[in-house]
Amino acid sequence: MQGLGVIATMVLVGGVVLSAILVIWIVDRIAHMSTRPITASPAINDTPTAFLFEGAEVIDATPQARRILDAAAGPCKTRAEVAALLDPQFPGLRERLASDMPDLAPLPAKTRIGGHLEFEQFGNSLRMTVHLPKHKFELHPLAYGAMTAELDTLRHIGEASPQLIWKLDAQGTVAWANSAYLDVVDATIEAASETAPNAWPPMNLFEIVDSTLFGPHPETIRRQVFQTGETLPRWYDVTSMSADGGSMHFAVDVGAVVKAEQQSKLFVQMLTKTFSDLSAGLAVFDKNRRLMTFNPALVHLTQLPAQFLAGQPTLTTMLDRLRDAGMLPEPKNYLQWRNHLLSLGPGDTETTYNDTWALPGGVTYRVTGRPHPNGALALLIEDISADISLTRRVKTELDGTQAILDSLDEAIAVFSTQGQLVHSNLAYQTHWSPEEAPPNDAQIAHEMQRWKSVCDPFDHWGALHKNLVSGDEARAGTFQLSLTDGRKVACRITALKGGHTLIGFQTAEIVQKTPAKTGAVSQV
Repeated sequence: MQGLGVIATMVLVGGVVLSAILVIWIVDRIAHMSTRPITASPAINDTPTAFLFEGAEVIDATPQARRILDAAAGPCKTRAEVAALLDPQFPGLRERLASDMPDLAPLPAKTRIGGHLEFEQFGNSLRMTVHLPKHKFELHPLAYGAMTAELDTLRHIGEASPQLIWKLDAQGTVAWANSAYLDVVDATIEAASETAPNAWPPMNLFEIVDSTLFGPHPETIRRQVFQTGETLPRWYDVTSMSADGGSMHFAVDVGAVVKAEQQSKLFVQMLTKTFSDLSAGLAVFDKNRRLMTFNPALVHLTQLPAQFLAGQPTLTTMLDRLRDAGMLPEPKNYLQWRNHLLSLGPGDTETTYNDTWALPGGVTYRVTGRPHPNGALALLIEDISADISLTRRVKTELDGTQAILDSLDEAIAVFSTQGQLVHSNLAYQTHWSPEEAPPNDAQIAHEMQRWKSVCDPFDHWGALHKNLVSGDEARAGTFQLSLTDGRKVACRITALKGGHTLIGFQTAEIVQKTPAKTGAVSQV
């Protein structure tokens, strides 16, 4: 029994010693891995590349591994961030390191150089070592400097770019992103979100989950992003293409463009509603003279079917259709007339087509065509039949009134409230202006000067002028003038409706032939 106790004691002591030696070896390996010096110009495989994880954190790395971490675009302090960094070269690393009990089998690289990752588990610690093939690459210091300078330039371009630039791996996870992208991510993440700011990998802003959808040629799609505290989305034109097993993406802020398009759309809708309420027919043709827009009044005025107009006919087709329906006046040369309309283009922006179409049945249209700088042509058709009829009726009445005035022996002139001659008859023109008719816009001062030139001195010319331009009640009255040839002229002033004033002149011979009027005659 005493021998057995000695043996057990020796075994126990031996186990403790072996355990101590094992612990010292592990500590020495870790210390050796983290403190190994870097030579001035090492070959790629001269320094082992290894990472040591404790749970989800990176607790140590060899100098060569630290170079990889320092060169990363984003932070690399956790197992997930290192996995995101190396997964493009070692597909499947992300899934492996996401597990608490990862598979320790070697993970091959997909690079042309080859190589693999080796895993070693020590309790809660995991060591990952990068193994590359036994090749020794000679790199001249000048070439190395040029490559480093180019890398710095490209990195600066990516970081300073106002565009959002990022790369997705095959699983749709962000593998790299520039500062502009990360800034938008930080502004998009809400405080209550599960994803904290500055986390890696950052969120997939535009929810592009399948990188295989994109080909080698750029494809641009307009996408939106909602940011914290904003009710309206922010719009971006996202250009995507396949790249190295994943996809590259470039986003440009087009918020101003979208806002302008929306305002333009609202403006067009407002114009469309306004056009629909117009009584005039409106037709807008593009630079190829194809009908783009029309309003309901055009259908009513031209009697063309709405289905025909909705089919966007050309101006040539529309004019021919109107001609066949008898809705066009027949010009002397129809083809020349039609070609004139067609020829109105961007170079004739100051030239307009103005014409009056007199159609059968007493219908009259006023047609105006105006070209625009972009080559479009607007055609406006107005029904002026009522205006033409009214104008003709008024003209007929005026002609009749003038005929009545001309039939009188009394010389008559009518002045407006501004003292302008608006009407005169043939007797007035013969009496005061035998050589030429007075102009239509003659002023009373001009006419009185002509009266004075053939009359004897008269003391009341000023009072006469005042009566002709004063109020209605003060204008009524009579007076007598003496001509230089000895004849007497009886004059009368009568106020008319509308503020006009009538003055009539009769010579003595005419007065003697007409019956004497009863009543007193007032003198100015």
